[in-house]
Amino acid sequence: MKNLKVKAIETNAIDKLYEISKIIEDGDILVVSSLDRYNIQYKTSRGLFASLYKKLVNGENYEQVWMEIKNRFDKTLKISDVKFNLTPFYLEIENTFKTPDKNYLISRADFLTSLVISKIFNLSFIDSKEVIKFNKNTLNLNKSKSLIKKMITSNVCLSNNYGEDERNNIILTANNLNSSVIANALKAQKLDVFTSDDAITISNRPNSLRRAENLSYKSAKRFYNFGGQTFLSEESLNLLEKQKIPAFVKNIYLPVNQSIISSKGCEKDITCLAGVENCVTVKLQDSKLESGQKEMLIEVMKSNRFKLINNFKDGSLLFVSNNFKAEWLVKAKTELEKIFSNIKIFKTSKVSLLIDSDSKKAKNNIMRILENENISPTNVKLLKNQIDIVVPSDVFNKLMNVLEIYAITNSYRLS
Repeated sequence: MKNLKVKAIETNAIDKLYEISKIIEDGDILVVSSLDRYNIQYKTSRGLFASLYKKLVNGENYEQVWMEIKNRFDKTLKISDVKFNLTPFYLEIENTFKTPDKNYLISRADFLTSLVISKIFNLSFIDSKEVIKFNKNTLNLNKSKSLIKKMITSNVCLSNNYGEDERNNIILTANNLNSSVIANALKAQKLDVFTSDDAITISNRPNSLRRAENLSYKSAKRFYNFGGQTFLSEESLNLLEKQKIPAFVKNIYLPVNQSIISSKGCEKDITCLAGVENCVTVKLQDSKLESGQKEMLIEVMKSNRFKLINNFKDGSLLFVSNNFKAEWLVKAKTELEKIFSNIKIFKTSKVSLLIDSDSKKAKNNIMRILENENISPTNVKLLKNQIDIVVPSDVFNKLMNVLEIYAITNSYRLS
């Protein structure tokens, strides 16, 4: 439909009422979520329903968590000065407590979220299971598109996180599949995905970061497959690409025109992506570890938050550390030097290079540099276009400088 905009809220929507009020426009199709990717110490609606399911199957007392869920949605309506009775929907959910179904219960978080949001913003409500259809866990695109065209026009709210199969079982979805199917079916002008992330940064030179913006569909898919972005899956991007629908990933707190990722096909494709882990290589100079020494060394490294991931033929050991900090390495080195007089510790990079399968030149250049440095790839996989290698930091910098390699660093969340 001409000028139709699909807006997906990729963060727990009932906690973002003010932010939603700033971005919603007349005629929008709003696809909301009860998820939050940063929910370790944060009770999301979906997290509460997952807890409810666990208590039900374990035969534990569930009354407190069930009351917390109901209070959450009732309070949201009350503070928004909206009079709407959710009791019939609560009773319908309670009727399943004797034989709880995990997908059904978890989907109720998204069902209630989209229902409440629709009442607050005066939008028509559609249950996602009525339009997002599956056959044996595989999206039935033709049937879904047919139902969407019949049932959805504009000023509508539904969930981004579930559908229904041919046996009326709930199927949970993610990575904006629902919003992408809707955008595809209605030939929307664009898809806006609002998240709580600030940016995905990449680098094509050492110590040089920039936002990942204006990616082609192809590069955005490569980012997804390499773990650089989780907002739009390859399946979702394929649906958008078929209709040439641009996708804009934005921070819900930032100005509306500032995108984290824009899949508009207007930037040159990225040929090669690199994921880098912070590693340390430890070895004894001019000798190999004897019996008992290896275990002692591993224990020291472990106490300083380094995990053993590889043994080399020359007797050296490779360790990796999550959230690497220089002081951890200094402390480990100090402790090891008290035990071993000839210990050598140096920073290493474990690099995964994802190369465009069409780019033979990039692969040949990488292999040439590695050959010159006497480094062999440890793995070649993923349709022969992924190479995993362990290299000293200076070799990785050389790869970055010589080749068109983009290193995915992080996605940042605003505090």
